[in-house]
Amino acid sequence: MNKDITIKLFERFKQGNQEAFCDIYKIYYNKLLRFGSIFSNDYNLVENVIQDFFIKMFKTPDKLNHVINLEVYLFKSIKQNIISELNKENRRTVIRKLVIDLDDKDDSIEQELIRKELSQERILWLKSHIDSLPIRQKEIIYLRFYEGLSYDQITQLTSLSNQVARNYVSRALDKLRHKMLRKQK
Repeated sequence: MNKDITIKLFERFKQGNQEAFCDIYKIYYNKLLRFGSIFSNDYNLVENVIQDFFIKMFKTPDKLNHVINLEVYLFKSIKQNIISELNKENRRTVIRKLVIDLDDKDDSIEQELIRKELSQERILWLKSHIDSLPIRQKEIIYLRFYEGLSYDQITQLTSLSNQVARNYVSRALDKLRHKMLRKQK
């Protein structure tokens, strides 16, 4: 595809032309899908990230005035969004493992009651140990997992750098993991 045509399409889209948006979507969707598969083998995740990104782009074309090179913007944004989604999923998995024991799948009522009680105990244990974390780690854990904020949103709220916020989460989860392992022994 000719770069000049893409530039003209992008300019028309920023001026509100929906047909130009559709053309941009058609031109880049498969390219972005192939590019996204470099970062994740989860086809559905990559597809969802691309679709969500295009929806956001469609709803707010006025926020694209700073974009000089559409192709670079699309590829960079998709990469960041996929990595962000993968990080979210990794963190969710860690929390799930800390809170819920998925190995026990017995369907008896007594077992279910015991499981719920244990789960409640784990949640209380986790909350109490989160409360014992340093204030900054506790704040970041709360924003990340309880409020579901992205690292970018956390950095805007806390004025920490993105990497520092990630480090706080990593350290907090390491502390909780070690405490959980000690408890199980």
